[in-house]
Amino acid sequence: MTVYSRTDPAVIAGYAQRDDGMGYSHMSEEGRVHVTNALPTDEVFWREDLGHVNVSLIRQRLPNSKSRPIEINIREDTIASIEKIEINSTVIDEMTITRRNEPLISIVTGYGVFIIDGHHRIQRLIKDGKDTYWSHFLPPKALEIAHVQQVLERPDGAFVEVPESSYRLVEEAMKGGDEMWERIFRR
Repeated sequence: MTVYSRTDPAVIAGYAQRDDGMGYSHMSEEGRVHVTNALPTDEVFWREDLGHVNVSLIRQRLPNSKSRPIEINIREDTIASIEKIEINSTVIDEMTITRRNEPLISIVTGYGVFIIDGHHRIQRLIKDGKDTYWSHFLPPKALEIAHVQQVLERPDGAFVEVPESSYRLVEEAMKGGDEMWERIFRR
């Protein structure tokens, strides 16, 4: 299944904007794919155990939230985790200091805390010898708000949920998330 991120809609075969503005559809090799809660120009993060998360939507809502960035030490386990992510070295090399210093966005789940926006920035910070970064931390509920779902409409007319964008992934990731949030951010 092809997921388009920050794409000009004209390059998507059979692109059609939904009337309610909350998604779009396009043709794939398997049939028509209906995407909800995202547009082709949105940046979408995917992780196997979280599904698809609309980072553009989160960024849009962040200024109106109560979230304030927190300074975090770059630990060895953070470095090990980031090294597993496919990174475009050109983006890192050409990144401005202003962009490098923008806060990351992390989400707390029952599985732990995951960076959903800022992998290139943290790589640049590491490359520049920095030992801290700033990040917004979002509660598990943010997964539900920013979840991007895809449903395949097969040529025979049947609708099939695309497994890697299933809402069940969100439900599983949210289990225990509030408890994790409390352990990390006890007030």
